[in-house]
Amino acid sequence: MKRVDQFRFRILDNSPEGVILLDTDLKIIYLNKMIEHWTGLSFENVEGQAIADVFPHLSKPAYQNRLKQVLDLGFPLVLSSQLHPNLIPFDDSLKPRVGQTTLSRVEESDTSEKMLRVSLMDMTAAAVQYQKILQLQKISRLEIEERRKAQDALMKERAELQTANASKDKFFSILAHDLRGPLGGLVSMSETMLDDFDMFDIAEIKDIVRIMHHSSDQVFELLKNLLTWSRLNTGRIEFNPELIRLKPVVTDLTALFEAQVVKKELKLQLDCSDELIVCADSSMFETVLRNLLSNAIKFTPRNGQINIKCYPDADSDSTVIEVSDTGVGMTADVLEKVFDVSSKHHTPGTENEASSGLGLVLVKEFVERNSGLLHFESESGFGTTFRCTFPARMQ
Repeated sequence: MKRVDQFRFRILDNSPEGVILLDTDLKIIYLNKMIEHWTGLSFENVEGQAIADVFPHLSKPAYQNRLKQVLDLGFPLVLSSQLHPNLIPFDDSLKPRVGQTTLSRVEESDTSEKMLRVSLMDMTAAAVQYQKILQLQKISRLEIEERRKAQDALMKERAELQTANASKDKFFSILAHDLRGPLGGLVSMSETMLDDFDMFDIAEIKDIVRIMHHSSDQVFELLKNLLTWSRLNTGRIEFNPELIRLKPVVTDLTALFEAQVVKKELKLQLDCSDELIVCADSSMFETVLRNLLSNAIKFTPRNGQINIKCYPDADSDSTVIEVSDTGVGMTADVLEKVFDVSSKHHTPGTENEASSGLGLVLVKEFVERNSGLLHFESESGFGTTFRCTFPARMQ
């Protein structure tokens, strides 16, 4: 190429890119000042030389094919910095620079002579900024995800709190109704005795006192379960598991209910061997058995049968306590709400004994607190069976 023709390329000397022009034989026609600055080469020394001789790594067939492909087809090609890994010199930190190589075909306007333009751009600063943007995006995504999780957790806690408050409000409303009946009876009967005491004979006074005792007994049982439930839900019940020999505890509890069993003419059978042991908090364990036995007595009609059976679980290292009765059983509707503290459905006993529904709620919570399992089966008119499975050794 004539020297005068090279002046038209001098505008490339002001480009921030490194530019090399090649002819169709892949020989150097021109290179700008940026290439000279990066490589220390002088255009006068390399003019007319094959690009592969000046930059030996471009002699590889793969690179030669790429260069010729762009010349022949005319489609530009953008390559990563791997094409010239060391062409752009290291900076003061001695870290490799990030370059981008673009191959494109150009033609002389007068002669239509084809040339290959090799443009190299230092993308190090842009790459650093890009990595910073990616990092910021990652941090932003993490922060958004954390905030979303926190918001979801807050919404869940809020929903649970609203449900709990609604259930407790409903429960205390039901409780007030359950207390009003027996307390109202006590007030009414005591008022009657005060006003007309001299008009009653001994037999009538005994009847009134019996009614008052029945009402006060209902209130006492309800308040006792309420106090236990309240202490459980406010975390004021200590949990002290220990190994408990089962038979003496069950025997003592059945003795407490002997009067009620005799009064309703029930048959109570106990089947529990001496060696059986459970690991549980003794107070909670006794509350479980007391409520299950009380429930069985309450909902079993006269001349009915109650069985307490204790046996080791064949599938695990635990002990099963089974309380079954031949009582009224439960309908499907009652079965769904049996552990719902806010349920309005409280079935009276076979002789109109009061029921708040708290007893079975306590049973379930105490069994689970002691790492136990609670199962029950019931059919309306055919009785109910509760099975509590407790660990037989310290956890």
